[in-house]
Amino acid sequence: MVKSNLAYKAQDTVVPEVVVNESPIKWCAVALSDVIARGKRLEASVFDVEAKQARSLIAKGKYTQSFIGGASGMASSYVCGRFKRIWVEKSDMPIYQPSSIVDIKPTPDGYISAKTKTNIGNLRVKENQILMTCSGTIGKVSFVSRTLANKIFSHDLLRIDCRKPDEAGYYKCVSVKKKRTECHKKPVRKEWIEDLVVGETMKMVMDDKAIEAIVSMLMDLQDRDNVNVPLYEQQLREAETAISNLLNAIQQGILTRSTKERLEELENRRDELENRLACEKLAKPKVSAEFMTFWLHRFRKLDVRQQSHRKMLIDTFINAIFLYDDKMVITFNYKEGTKTITFAELQEAISNNNGSDLDCIAAPY
Repeated sequence: MVKSNLAYKAQDTVVPEVVVNESPIKWCAVALSDVIARGKRLEASVFDVEAKQARSLIAKGKYTQSFIGGASGMASSYVCGRFKRIWVEKSDMPIYQPSSIVDIKPTPDGYISAKTKTNIGNLRVKENQILMTCSGTIGKVSFVSRTLANKIFSHDLLRIDCRKPDEAGYYKCVSVKKKRTECHKKPVRKEWIEDLVVGETMKMVMDDKAIEAIVSMLMDLQDRDNVNVPLYEQQLREAETAISNLLNAIQQGILTRSTKERLEELENRRDELENRLACEKLAKPKVSAEFMTFWLHRFRKLDVRQQSHRKMLIDTFINAIFLYDDKMVITFNYKEGTKTITFAELQEAISNNNGSDLDCIAAPY
């Protein structure tokens, strides 16, 4: 009876070996001490393969490591505690969801009552903080500018404060940061300088004379870029002139075997040059000045409040920016395209409240 049992019969059955491709499998060695250190729980942080690989690459990199957190880190961070919301129809405390930190115009999820038992001050994000979502859609990151400053966000948002707020959201001399040379230029507020550059660039885009200068430069570059077309056109004119001269000689009665051979040779040369010229123009079609002007005028419709539009504007028109203690020089991507802005003139324009686009720009430091 035992031998008739299915389990007894299956013991001699040859089980094929299962082969699993190694590439899609993520694995790592987990030290027992790591498990014990986390309360004897095999948490995800213990066997996070990608994180361990990233730390290994950073440790072996050519750059010096700087710790973000910890006592000697560059920043401190905190997450607010959970709380029970008391919702109301309308109040002076709108609350926002963490996922809206990357929105251009964030809208509140609702309004909470002043009777809500929590520290509202801790929920308000501060200018120059770095925010990171840590629940729901994890990993969205945003820098707190004037758009988000002082807004109330829910608890599930990591708030990061730089230990050196002077360098948070600022442009600083790269030579000083890398300790290559001594520079006494103070760091400049990032948002301030970008708003100023974008404002001046939009003024240039709105200037018809500046657009004409850019189109003229582009047409000149286009002509210089393709050297084959002018060469073929010149050779074609020479061939047609030679053919015309031979035809005049034939009409005057000068016709020999050499004349006929030379005429056929020139006609073949003309056909070849015409084909080359047509192919060259098809390969590199010439853009008209009207189309260039139309394309540049499209930048006038950009919404400079959108980060992607601001980047497009700067990448297209800005060549370099030179910042001094008393002025800023913007070099545009066309001949004689330089704009100098003195901070004294800027402050005077603001104080006179003359309706300039720069009225809303704060101080640089």
